[in-house]
Amino acid sequence: MDKVDHALGRPTEDGRTTTRPGRMNRVIYLGPLTESGRVQIAARILEQHLDLQAQVVTDGDGETAAHFQERCSRMALERSF
Repeated sequence: MDKVDHALGRPTEDGRTTTRPGRMNRVIYLGPLTESGRVQIAARILEQHLDLQAQVVTDGDGETAAHFQERCSRMALERSF
């Protein structure tokens, strides 16, 4: 929350809400994606490319869901051409 522009609000004393509700109501930490989460995303995005799925899941260790999804999407798009 400290990295967010002050115009979006500052955390209240309880740390659970902000001074500008509606702009940013909560801060939720989303850590790295679990292996099972990576498997599910890869299976959906790369369903036509079974040969890529296992390696992309292994390589994605430590990535956030957004980064992993973007990388899978890019791989699927590259394979489509």
